[in-house]
Amino acid sequence: PQQVTQSITPPSVQIQTSAPQMPVTPSVATILHESIVAIVPNLKKPKSFGRWDVYNLIVTERRCVFAILTSDMLTRGIKEANEQGKSQGKGFLDRWGDQFQATMGYWKRYELMEPESALKENKENFSVDLSAVKSAYVNKKEKAGQGRNAFKVQYWEVVIETRSDKFKYESDGDPGDSV
Repeated sequence: PQQVTQSITPPSVQIQTSAPQMPVTPSVATILHESIVAIVPNLKKPKSFGRWDVYNLIVTERRCVFAILTSDMLTRGIKEANEQGKSQGKGFLDRWGDQFQATMGYWKRYELMEPESALKENKENFSVDLSAVKSAYVNKKEKAGQGRNAFKVQYWEVVIETRSDKFKYESDGDPGDSV
């Protein structure tokens, strides 16, 4: 399988990749002197029996904040999108589209949120200082799909190694597009 490797070198958070880079839009959140450098959405951490915890990775100039995405958060986002659509007089299909966008784009909320607020949003959220990061990289991988005629599925493995831990996540899309 073809591998694409990216590395993040702390503390300046430089990205090196052999894949073409997407332009980075600077975040509007520059609060308390902690600017958001990048947000990597929807990183999946395998649990058991095919279940996942999903995290949004918020990278600042001094730390990585891992914000878990819960079903309650998605439900709230869907309700808010539906209520807003009703108040704007939208029909069922338009509101349904807004609800879909609310779930897929939930991570965009972090663009306007203080990193400290994102950290405190859920007790399962945590952060890692960039000074503790030894290496961070992304590998493009493939795995067999389900069923007899299944296609191979591409995914990206995101690994962040610190002095004391190793964090592994999977992404359905190229995280390099987010960074």
